[in-house]
Order: sequence, then structure tokens, then C-alpha cells
Amino acid sequence: MLVLTEPFLFQRTSPTYRDLDWVCKSLLALRMYTQMSSINWMFVEGLFLHTRLTCKVFPSRAPFTTYYIIGWGVPLVLLLCWSVTMAIQHPVHCWSGYPDLPYIWILVAPMITALLMNLIFLINIIRILVTKLSTNSSSNNNNNNKSSIANNKPYTSTTNGKNKHRLSIKFRRHNKQQQQQQQQQNTYPLLQIHDNDAPLQRPLPTIQQQQQQRQH
Repeated sequence: MLVLTEPFLFQRTSPTYRDLDWVCKSLLALRMYTQMSSINWMFVEGLFLHTRLTCKVFPSRAPFTTYYIIGWGVPLVLLLCWSVTMAIQHPVHCWSGYPDLPYIWILVAPMITALLMNLIFLINIIRILVTKLSTNSSSNNNNNNKSSIANNKPYTSTTNGKNKHRLSIKFRRHNKQQQQQQQQQNTYPLLQIHDNDAPLQRPLPTIQQQQQQRQH
């Protein structure tokens, strides 16, 4: 960049590279090549991240040969096409006025395409990262809920066991009371004597009492 801008900065009157046609065109082509290669390497970085996070088209080992071809080879081929076209269609000194010609789209269109593809890769990578973070947070919440339920199970089992034990004790007491009442009814049967007003319930004398009454 210093070599390209030096004649304009210092405004020298002595001969510069712009006075030599082939040197000026070579430096212009080198500048265009560096611009295209930098943008293509940005595209390679985006492609690498996208393939690692999403579809994994390439194997586990990164295909560096393919990346070198995209980063260095494709810009060189496009630059050669542009240079040949400019030499045939616009043979002027230092290719002056080249930005206004339609042939510049040989270089600009691939750069714009690479930038748009990088933007798409960026949006998709952000979407994937956000979805992974949300799924991880939801799985952590589910694990926490499962652990809390597992921790509460022993308490519920102990409380249920205590309740069952209490119910069994009450049932046994109730059975004992019923048995005692039946025994009392069997030992002391009731004799109902009906009077005019209301029935009177008197216990029948036992066998020992009847024998004592006979002796008297």
C-alpha cells in the first residue's frame, strides 16, 4: 500500500512506478489479488466452523488442500481472467478507469458472494449455539427435577409406612375391643322380662349360684 500511495502522498516529479506500464499493471493486479484472497480466506473460516458445527460434510481431519485452493487458487484464476480481459478489451496505460468498466464484476461478484455466504454461516452458527444452550439448560432442569423427586421418595415411603403402622395398630385395638364385648355377652346373657311399662333386662343366674340356692 505504501508503494501504491507514495506518488500521491509525496507528489514527486521524478519518475515513479506509474510511468512504467507493466509495473503499474502488475501492482494493480497484486492489490486486487490480495483483496480477493483475504475475502476468500474469511469464507474458508466460516465454512470450516459451519461444517464442524452442523453437517460435518468433511471427515474429522480438515481438508487443508481444498482450503488452499479456495483461498489462493480461486483468486488467482479470477485475476488471470480479469487481466486477460482488460488487456484485450481495455488496452490503456495502467488500466485507468477500470472501476467504471463492467469487467470489474469478474472480481467483485465472487467477493460479494463470499461475504453473503459468510453472513449466512454466521446466522446459522448463532442459531445452533442458541439451540444447544437452550437444550442443555432444559436437560439440567429435568435432571434437577428428577433428583428432587428421588430425594423426596424416601420421605414419602417412610411417611406411608408410619401411616400403615398406625392403621394396623388401630385395627388391632378395634378387633380386641370387639372380642372383649363378645366374651362379655357370652358369659353374661341377658334375660328380658317384660312388664307393663318397659322391658327389664336381668342377667340369668350362673350354675354355681343355682347350686347355692338349692343347698339353702
